[in-house]
Amino acid sequence: MEDLCFCTVSSKARLAHVNVLAESLSTYHPGAQIFCLLVDSIENFLDQLSLKKNIELIKTSTLKNVPNFTELFFKYNAFEAATALKPYFCEHLFKTYNMRKLVYLDSDIYVTTNMDELNNLLEESSIILTPHITTQLPSDGFQPDELTFLKAGAFNTGFIGISNMQETLNFLSWWKNRLWLFGISSVAEGMFVDQKWIDLVPSLFDKVYILRNPGYNVAHWNLHERKFSVSGEKILVNSELLKFFHFSGFDPNDIEVISKYQTRYRLVHFPELRTLFELYKRLLLGNGYNTICNWPYSYNFFDNGRKIPDRARRVYWSLGDKAKKFGDPFATGKKNAYGKYYAKIFPMRHRNIDRMIKFGKRYKKFLRKFPRLEMRARKFYAFLQCLVNAKNFDFFESK
Repeated sequence: MEDLCFCTVSSKARLAHVNVLAESLSTYHPGAQIFCLLVDSIENFLDQLSLKKNIELIKTSTLKNVPNFTELFFKYNAFEAATALKPYFCEHLFKTYNMRKLVYLDSDIYVTTNMDELNNLLEESSIILTPHITTQLPSDGFQPDELTFLKAGAFNTGFIGISNMQETLNFLSWWKNRLWLFGISSVAEGMFVDQKWIDLVPSLFDKVYILRNPGYNVAHWNLHERKFSVSGEKILVNSELLKFFHFSGFDPNDIEVISKYQTRYRLVHFPELRTLFELYKRLLLGNGYNTICNWPYSYNFFDNGRKIPDRARRVYWSLGDKAKKFGDPFATGKKNAYGKYYAKIFPMRHRNIDRMIKFGKRYKKFLRKFPRLEMRARKFYAFLQCLVNAKNFDFFESK
């Protein structure tokens, strides 16, 4: 096995992205497998899927270091569960496959050249992190701004490199414990899944390397500090080779917006990236994106088929160890079912607030096209938070 190994985490609705990531990786790291933790159930969809040969699909049940899958999949939604399982998965790979160096990549990353430098960096470093930004963002009313990263974290965990040394194992143990208890997405409570915790890593652990090479983890949040050019078939970023582009918030059916999480630029501002964006669109669609993205998340429903409200998950999470008295929270037929408890204690007025949250999420895409209007909506959103103490009004959060 090569020194540099790769992994990702995905629900089945993101497997088109995983296929594209694996294909791009195989071009520049031939022979390297990518280990994909499937945070979902896929049995009824296997006949509709063709995975790339270099993908090693791993079921969550394989991980023996997770305390309670049922609890985790109920208290966290799909996004939260996937990010919470990241350190468990990395620890599992180190112990099971005796890997020396491991690179985690989000499924929406596209590799554009080799990352051999990481091999040398991980000889001396325990952890490699990339900051969201390394230069100031203008206070112009557009998103993201610097407040975004005070909420979501200074570093982006869509990419992280780790080496199999004791300091890294200490880090993974700490990260696991924090995400088991506090892995929710709630900036109002100072948490943003796995990512916000990483702000503490450079001061808590030794041999942490902050990678500032502009070719790594290029994404919508750092476009203001990237100058692109084309040399032959390669894209240069500030005169360095583009290593990979992180297509966070990318919609292949509307590539001009770059990302649904930003309002500052459109693709027309970066003509050097158009070929890459059009290629990524073709690859996603060619791998069945429009079908796969609609595959349902298995843990979104009670055992009677009814959808689990986001607030039901948050109430369950807030109960902590007290929630254990309900047993399996997905089960609805028993006398002490959590679903019955939730329906009893949750006032109707808050259910109406949930409908407002759902409306806000649908309305967000429209607001992104009108930044000034979005600023007013954000102020109204803050007012609602204060009014009803609704800590999961999170439809403006982004990663």
